[in-house]
Amino acid sequence: MALVYCSLLLCAGATPIASVNNSYVLDKNSKNGLLLASIKYEILFSGYQVYFQGIDNKLEAYFEAGSRMGVILISRKSDFPDGKGQLQVVELPAGEYEINRWRVDSRSAKLSTTQPFRIKCEIEPGEVRYIGSFTFSATKGSSLDATAVTVNYKDDYFADVTALRNNYPNLERSEIFMGLPSGLVKSELGGESSIYWAPIVVMPVVNCMACKEA
Repeated sequence: MALVYCSLLLCAGATPIASVNNSYVLDKNSKNGLLLASIKYEILFSGYQVYFQGIDNKLEAYFEAGSRMGVILISRKSDFPDGKGQLQVVELPAGEYEINRWRVDSRSAKLSTTQPFRIKCEIEPGEVRYIGSFTFSATKGSSLDATAVTVNYKDDYFADVTALRNNYPNLERSEIFMGLPSGLVKSELGGESSIYWAPIVVMPVVNCMACKEA
């Protein structure tokens, strides 16, 4: 339990970072570059987060796919025709970064890494750098939420770049630079998931007409 608690504390300082919009135009003269990755998953109503931090800057952030369970269920459209997942196209200041943990929010179950890992990547100004694909697979749970997951990491260049070309017309002709060894595969990244059960908060519904009549 202490390990889970510490992991959640580490994630607390990071901020979410969204993909650029579909009309984004890459500026070759910019001091920023693009990180290209993907998150793929099986369970529909969970949020899948991959955390990273700058080695030569103070940025701590995460990119996310899926849908968190809330009052209203909203399922994000998949960027891949053969499965669920979203492309991550993130603009970052040029520099070196390290991906070092992941997390899953699945209703009251919060899942996180149990083993340390480091995936380093370098973002170059005015370039698109592909850093790989993170696939979350449920080992326990139902069709709506997960209570245990494993994460596999690999070079899925063809599928991810095809999704980029299809969804970002202004990046269709951009050169994609590899940020990982070709064909790289890492199984059970971050070890078996640990679990933290967070209480589900139920908000009372007030009958406004009854209040007025009272």
